[in-house]
Amino acid sequence: MTDSPHGRSVLITGVGKPGQLGAALLQAFAERGDTVYAVGRTLPDVEKLVAKIQQNGGKAFAFAADLSDEAAVEQLMTQVRASTNGRLDVLINAAGKFVPFGPVAQGSLDAWRRAFADNATSAFLATRGSLPMLRTAKGTIVYVASVVVQGDVSCAGMADYSAAKAALVQLMRAVADEERGTVRANAIAPGGIKTAAMLSLIGDAPGFVTPQEVAARIIYLAGPDSAEMTGEVVLMG
Repeated sequence: MTDSPHGRSVLITGVGKPGQLGAALLQAFAERGDTVYAVGRTLPDVEKLVAKIQQNGGKAFAFAADLSDEAAVEQLMTQVRASTNGRLDVLINAAGKFVPFGPVAQGSLDAWRRAFADNATSAFLATRGSLPMLRTAKGTIVYVASVVVQGDVSCAGMADYSAAKAALVQLMRAVADEERGTVRANAIAPGGIKTAAMLSLIGDAPGFVTPQEVAARIIYLAGPDSAEMTGEVVLMG
């Protein structure tokens, strides 16, 4: 994949509130001249962020979908195909959610299922729906994982989130192998991201990174400078 002088088509999931990673990604790709298709759960929230991009001359469009719902994702992909003429250069699977789980001995099955829906199923459905468009462009996928996928990081109290992010990484590796030579797939695994929501849950800590720092690394993984990379997990923090 190479950068077009007229920009690429980029689909970003997990775009919601200002200050979060999705908003930083939207801005970073739009500033490069890419056309961004931003997806969040609540359309008015996405529209507010997209409006700011458009006011500054950027190209962005807002969509809303529950990415853990198969029918909703199929409808979303129909809309995206129509908007992109069936060609997608980049998919950023940034949708995800961290909620404190507690010890496994007291864990809730509903919370476990929700963690997988938010952090793994959503990426699977978005990937599956996007692959025909990505193949057309010989595009690339970046998955937002977490530092918890490292073997030497404690997962105590967050077994659900850690297991879901590990599943996300294995999904990425499967896609990288299955689509080798056509679509690249890599993951970024940051420590805590300094968003208001994360800081309110667990506070600041060493190794935390800003949304803008993560966005910059994702820009690299989605661009021509990393053209030889696929199936890799890039750690941050």
